[in-house]
Parts: sequence; C-alpha cells; structure tokens
Amino acid sequence: MLYTKGGTTGIARAVDFDSDFAVWVHVAVLKLVKQRVEPVWLQEVLNSSHCYQQSQRLTKGIVNRDLGLRQMLDISFPLPPLNVQKTVAARVAEIDELKAHHRSHLAKLDALFASLQHRAFRGEL
Repeated sequence: MLYTKGGTTGIARAVDFDSDFAVWVHVAVLKLVKQRVEPVWLQEVLNSSHCYQQSQRLTKGIVNRDLGLRQMLDISFPLPPLNVQKTVAARVAEIDELKAHHRSHLAKLDALFASLQHRAFRGEL
C-alpha cells in the first residue's frame, strides 16, 4: 500500500503489481498482513472522508506539509472480518469496471457529437 505523507497527504493506493520500484520520500510504503487486511478494502477506507479528514488533522506544516509515520498510527478505522473486506473489494472492482465501460462509451459519444457538429457547420446536414 502506498500512502502519501508529504505535500498532498492522506491518499492511499493499493499496489497491484509484483515488481521492484522506487519510492519518493513523500510516499510511505505500508506493508500489510494479507491474512488480516484486503489491500483494495484498505485503500477505499483510507481514502474515505472519515480517514482522509483524520489524516489532514494529523498533517503538520503549511508550506512543507508532512504526515509523519507516527501520526499515521493515530488514524482509526473499523477492521471487519476478511471475508467482508473481500466482498467490498469485489464490489469496488465491479464498480471500477462499470466506470471504465461508461468512460469508453462517453468517449465514443463525444467523437460522434464532434463529427456531427463538424458536418453541421460545413452544411452537410
């Protein structure tokens, strides 16, 4: 799990690949015990308004904003059983798939509208 701790703080992203990568100083790598925590579930919880607001209260500084590792430990959230977390993660995956599908259709509609506009302004309609 990657979690921003400097500058823009309090944004989580589950790592869904297995290869080496470099991490910038303003990003924390949170190692999870996969028998207790589903990564996608934790990403959604940490990005929820409940946890995000906590992260903002715990972030220090105005120009050099920093959410220290010790402060991260003070962010509280419920920890449901793993099967519940997996159910939530599966629903998130379904929603993400739907969003991608709708974005694709929206892009096609935009292209069709642009084509229609172009033909209308050229007097072809």
